[in-house]
Amino acid sequence: MKPKEGILKTNFENYAKNIEALLINPTWVTSKDQKGKVTGVTMQDFEKLRFSKALMMDGLIFVWVEKEIIYPVIKFFET
Repeated sequence: MKPKEGILKTNFENYAKNIEALLINPTWVTSKDQKGKVTGVTMQDFEKLRFSKALMMDGLIFVWVEKEIIYPVIKFFET
């Protein structure tokens, strides 16, 4: 499934219930472009995502992560 609205606006429960695995591959932003514009998903944006028990009671979430932000993503899922 590739939602049209993008990961930040996606209500995952509209697509599935009680899944066993979820793969998330956002377009990560690790720096700004020359004009200072940020395009894509920042870690601050990613931290706003919520995964309910209706979506996944027990299972795995796989996240494709740039090496610069591995640690913050791990910390997010530990909380």
